[in-house]
Amino acid sequence: MTTNSDIPGIEDDTRPNAGRVYDFFLGGNHNFEVDRAVARKLLDVYPVLPRILRMLRWFLGFSIRRMLDEGFTQFIDFASGLPIQDHIHQIAPTGTRVIYSDKDEVTVAYAKKIVADNPDVIYLQCEANHPEKLLNSGIVEKMFDRNKKVAIGMSGISYFLPNEDLIHALDTLYNWARKGDKLFISELSEKDLGEEKKEGKPRLSQDLFAQMGSPFYYRTKEEFISMVPKWNLLPPGCQRCDEWLNLENFLSTDDDKEIFGPFYGAFFEK
Repeated sequence: MTTNSDIPGIEDDTRPNAGRVYDFFLGGNHNFEVDRAVARKLLDVYPVLPRILRMLRWFLGFSIRRMLDEGFTQFIDFASGLPIQDHIHQIAPTGTRVIYSDKDEVTVAYAKKIVADNPDVIYLQCEANHPEKLLNSGIVEKMFDRNKKVAIGMSGISYFLPNEDLIHALDTLYNWARKGDKLFISELSEKDLGEEKKEGKPRLSQDLFAQMGSPFYYRTKEEFISMVPKWNLLPPGCQRCDEWLNLENFLSTDDDKEIFGPFYGAFFEK
């Protein structure tokens, strides 16, 4: 049996961890100098990255509050990262049941320590492209009342999954879900910016993320929707994240609109 002490890097300040790097970009304190050094290198290549990550976290918060307003008290979240900085259990009222998950064992072990004192929260290791591992673990039955609706989050992960993996994940979730369950997703489509690119503009680099072991995949809105044929897309459909969030004051320049333009979110219902 693997224990926290067997997993390298949980509190190892000599090895960077993606969850802690993300935490640094969000302004948190669950990170070490080794994580901050990696973050600074990323900033040299893509200086707007922290703003994009904050925007995606705002969309997650918006999604959670929308689900809470609709009466949801049970959440499953994939690719959760560290459960900090306005994550589900921090926004939802006491008694809301939350199942977080991530594929990275170091992130999972560290996250388990963060939520250890909360009986309404559990953190599991599970890859987003194989949600059946979580769904068939027996934990859902222990945590949830399946007579109540479940909200499922795939925020900031779908564009890291190749088409076949994303289709499998969404189909698996649909087949498991019951009528009234909902799904919220944020997606990435640089194609929405058009073919012309301004020289010198920092862009998300596929090569950069591929070198980090996390290649991502561009899809148009139409391509993305074609992969979710079973789920019912809720109005007003896919919108840019900044449109959901009404960030007109935040998007003060055309450059801001170009930065956030490729990211959009959508809500689905079974």
